[in-house]
Amino acid sequence: MEIVYRLEGATARQVKDELTDAISYTTVRTHMRILVEKAYLRRCLRGNRYIYFPVTPKNEAMRLELEKLISIYFGGSSSTLIRKVIDSYPASNVDEVLQRHMAERNRDMSECI
Repeated sequence: MEIVYRLEGATARQVKDELTDAISYTTVRTHMRILVEKAYLRRCLRGNRYIYFPVTPKNEAMRLELEKLISIYFGGSSSTLIRKVIDSYPASNVDEVLQRHMAERNRDMSECI
């Protein structure tokens, strides 16, 4: 999915070429077909090949997957997830990431006014 998002649409061959693992073209096509069946991707026939596009914008897909992760692994509690992240990394790294995130969020909010 990340490759399709980054390329803003891709053929199975393009996805295969971007992968670092030795995965066969047939395997890539099978996975992409499954993602179409599950409505994560849609495909359009262009010439003699399919171009695959994400159904959901990336930010929305990330939000939905995060909600699932929080529900499954953290009992629906985002604060439990945050505590786990903070406990899993050195304090200096967490502080830096939080400060950068807050600065970006404040900047984004000031642009909306």
